[in-house]
Amino acid sequence: MEYWSLTKELTIYIYGAAQLGKEILDDLIEAGYSIAAMIDNRYEQLQISYSIPVISPDDNILKNNARDSAIIITLQNGMIHEAIAQKYAAIGISKIVFCPFGKMLSVERKHQMRFAYYEIVTARNFDVKIPSVLFKETSDNRIIINDNYTDAISFYANVEDLFITGEENRYSRKKSSNNTRRLFLAGKKAIEFDEYRDLFFHLRSGDANIENTQKYLLFSGREDEHEQINLLEDRKKLYAFYEEAQRLDPSFFIDSPIECAIQSRKICIIDGYHRFFYLFVNGYTYVPVIMSKQDYLLLMEH
Repeated sequence: MEYWSLTKELTIYIYGAAQLGKEILDDLIEAGYSIAAMIDNRYEQLQISYSIPVISPDDNILKNNARDSAIIITLQNGMIHEAIAQKYAAIGISKIVFCPFGKMLSVERKHQMRFAYYEIVTARNFDVKIPSVLFKETSDNRIIINDNYTDAISFYANVEDLFITGEENRYSRKKSSNNTRRLFLAGKKAIEFDEYRDLFFHLRSGDANIENTQKYLLFSGREDEHEQINLLEDRKKLYAFYEEAQRLDPSFFIDSPIECAIQSRKICIIDGYHRFFYLFVNGYTYVPVIMSKQDYLLLMEH
């Protein structure tokens, strides 16, 4: 396995010009490194905030100087790290610091990549051995996250491909109060589950109250105003927890996939609606799910 290290002779780029990227930039400069540029889709509007260039992810300079370039990916959305790394590996850049989750790397290389990523991005230890990027060929058009479980497989699924189960919510306090609605929704796309969708849109905008989240509160079996207030406060804390968890650990949602099963040839969510809708309202089009290997084989057949 080939390794490399961050040396001061490399042409270093930081992918992601938000807060984490700024912190890494400052620490690298303080440690004596020269940074060639920040990389960000918002390069035009962010240029004013930096004393070094902010370039487009598709800037030709990256391709023209591939051999001597190194990229550190600092995006909080860990679910797209691997896709970005693949993009740059395809143009010849093999020195990339990122947090991998899929099956495009060997198990050993994936874990060593993760270790190096957290050492550099979290511990600010820049003197660490980093495996060179070497992706495996695959003919599967689904991105497998983990197939090493005893009887389950986790992978990325398009939010448009997930549906509502007809089963009652195992955690509901008053199952009879929401069973009719759940049966009505059974077989519909999960993104049409407006009880949850509206709740999380209001949580994201910061204006959630018992009036605009009433459908969710009643669906959850809370009719008393005091109970509704308590549940809504709990959901606000849950949303804040998701925000903080993702900030501190890009692998949080990868390691907590949405539980699904195949029902009537559809991928139905069994557990994890809160995680699903947090990701959905924040713009994610693909989310990590997990299902039995038997169900996954059924999915592949259909």
